[in-house]
Amino acid sequence: MRWCDELEGSGRRGAVIDAAAFRVFFTRLAPEVRRWAVRVVGQDAADDVVAETFTVAWRRRDHLPEDEDHRRAWVFVVARHKASHARARRTRDNALQRRLVEVGAPIVGQDVADVVVASTYAATVLRDLSPDDREVLMLVGVEGLSPADAAAVLGCSMSAMTTRLSRARRRLEARLVDGEAAVSLGGTP
Repeated sequence: MRWCDELEGSGRRGAVIDAAAFRVFFTRLAPEVRRWAVRVVGQDAADDVVAETFTVAWRRRDHLPEDEDHRRAWVFVVARHKASHARARRTRDNALQRRLVEVGAPIVGQDVADVVVASTYAATVLRDLSPDDREVLMLVGVEGLSPADAAAVLGCSMSAMTTRLSRARRRLEARLVDGEAAVSLGGTP
C-alpha cells in the first residue's frame, strides 16, 4: 500500500476545503509542522518540508479528513514522509561531496552545487549533462531555489520536479563515479 493510500483511509472523499479555509488550516498548522521539521531535519531543510507538505495537502484537499484532529495527523504523516525524503537527499548530497573531495574538487561552500561548479572536472561533467538535467540542478543547487520554487519556474508539478531533480542528481553522481574509476585506473576523466 502506498503511503498516500494510508492517508485516504477507506478511499471515501473527505471534507472539501476552499481556499479561505485552507489558508486558515495552513496558518494554524504550518508553524507547528515547521517546529517539528526543524527538530527532525534541521533549520535548512525545514521550510522545504513545510512547503512540500502543504503542497500535497492543497492538491489533495478534497481527501483531507473532516475531523480536525485527523486532519492534523494526516498533515504530520505527509510531513514525516517529506522529512524522510529530505534526509535521504542530504545523505546523497553528503556522499557526493565526499566523492568530490576524493577526486580533488576544491570545496568552496557547503552546498554540493557550489562544489560541482568550482571544480573544472565537475563543471565539465555538469556541462555534459542534458540541458534539462543541468537546468534542474542549477536552479536548486546554484540559484538556491526550493524544489517547489523550481517547479514553479519550470512550470511543472512539485512531484515532477522532485522526480527530475532526483534523476538529475543520480545521473550527475554516476558520471562523477565513472570519472573516479577512470582516474583510479590511470586515465583521465
